[in-house]
Amino acid sequence: MFSRTAFRFCASAKESVLILCTGNSCRSHMAEGIINKFAGDRYQAVSAGTRPTGYVHPLAIKALNEIGADISHNTSKHTDDVKLEDGYDVAITVCDNALRDKPDWLKDSVHIGFDDPADATGSEEDQLKVFRKIRDEIQQKVVNYLTLRQQRRSIHTEAKAFATTFDSVQDYYGKVLSTNKDLKTTACTAFDRPHPIIIDAIKKIPDSVTEKFYGCGTPLPLGINGLTVLDLGSGSGRDAYVASQLVGENGKVIGIDMTDEQLSVAREASEAFTQSLGYKECNMEFKKGYIEYLDKASIDNESIDLVISNCVQNLSPDKPRVISEAYRVLKNGGEFHFSDVYCDRRLPEKVTSNEVLWGECIAGAMYIEDFIRESQAAGFDDPRVLAATEIIVQDPELKEICGEAKFYSITYRLFKLPGMLETKCEDYGQFAVYKGTIPGYPNSFTLDDHHKLETNKPFLVCGNTAAMLGENGVSWLSPHFEIHGDRSTHFGLFDCGPSPVTAPAPSASAGGACC
Repeated sequence: MFSRTAFRFCASAKESVLILCTGNSCRSHMAEGIINKFAGDRYQAVSAGTRPTGYVHPLAIKALNEIGADISHNTSKHTDDVKLEDGYDVAITVCDNALRDKPDWLKDSVHIGFDDPADATGSEEDQLKVFRKIRDEIQQKVVNYLTLRQQRRSIHTEAKAFATTFDSVQDYYGKVLSTNKDLKTTACTAFDRPHPIIIDAIKKIPDSVTEKFYGCGTPLPLGINGLTVLDLGSGSGRDAYVASQLVGENGKVIGIDMTDEQLSVAREASEAFTQSLGYKECNMEFKKGYIEYLDKASIDNESIDLVISNCVQNLSPDKPRVISEAYRVLKNGGEFHFSDVYCDRRLPEKVTSNEVLWGECIAGAMYIEDFIRESQAAGFDDPRVLAATEIIVQDPELKEICGEAKFYSITYRLFKLPGMLETKCEDYGQFAVYKGTIPGYPNSFTLDDHHKLETNKPFLVCGNTAAMLGENGVSWLSPHFEIHGDRSTHFGLFDCGPSPVTAPAPSASAGGACC
């Protein structure tokens, strides 16, 4: 029987994690190596099998070595060989057989299943591709679950100090962390490859920032030079570091996060990073705070040009307040530009209380129509979908829990244009011309999922789209467009259909107006 003291190597602050599989040759060893590599400051993992094969698969070793995790000295172990006298803090089964055959002494465990890469066929390189795929899925799901677990506990503890601010501190989660891997079974899978300008910007960011970053998509528009950007739930700061490059030396980026560890990572490299860009002064600032209470972080009314967030709203206990706070701090003509997870219905308690589904960024998903209503109530009268893709829940157990609910990864654009937006698309005979001046888009510009404007080509628009693109020079996009015509003559409703991905049926729109 293992000794907990020996197992932790005197690292009393770390929690013990048991990863359980059948053969203890592939998946469980990869999970062990990934946890110890990427979450080793908080957890110490060991793996075992219900029917160990006696060896560690060489391709598992090779796949882990590619990401800097060494499992070459691991050995295949039986579950009874790693039994702790007083149990593990966390136990995770990674295959269905292990879930069924787990030992009686392992009372509580979480199941996060993965395909067996050892079943792969073909050349060694073909098989290695499968191992890499499973490795990346493990890194996303398992580390995400452990990070979320810690965040929820720390948030509950810290929120007690703000009892006068939060009426229901037990339900307050603050933010969700997810991976930067582009996987196929979670909310973080549905976004296209970022623009080359964004990719180049990410390459310049210090490893200390990118390694601690968890988020879905890259919700950053181009052409934001000189703007003031607010990043909600900024985490380690990756998106803020990208924005720092896009806004330039004359712009400013503010990150808001409630996690001391993440704030420390973001702050540590900020000065040196902006110096490397040639800036005389750092244009980034990272503040501790809650995304529902930006006023507590001294974010003033109408002080921000662009608010961004990256898969953090879905875990907030007060999503309407997040939306209304974003509206409050935005300048007229500003935009709330973000990626998150939404659902085609209001979710039952069996979904919202499932910890694995929280880790998958699913359980906190807001009903799309409720989001539209809350956005319009806050003042964002015409939410636009830039990109949306359905999330496929493939795990049989999770699929059964979710029932017929459909989930979507969506990038939204919400413009603050008081008095200029209507809840329906109205036709005033206007047209817009894109000048081709936004960096990275010389030939065309995509406003949303059904408005793509070619450079110098007149494009018929409704009144709302005209406002978003720059009518009367209010929108931040106005320098890049010419708007022809005014609203003196009304021609009725503008012929504009619903967003094709989020509309579940021809009669049901994913939102008012052009969406």
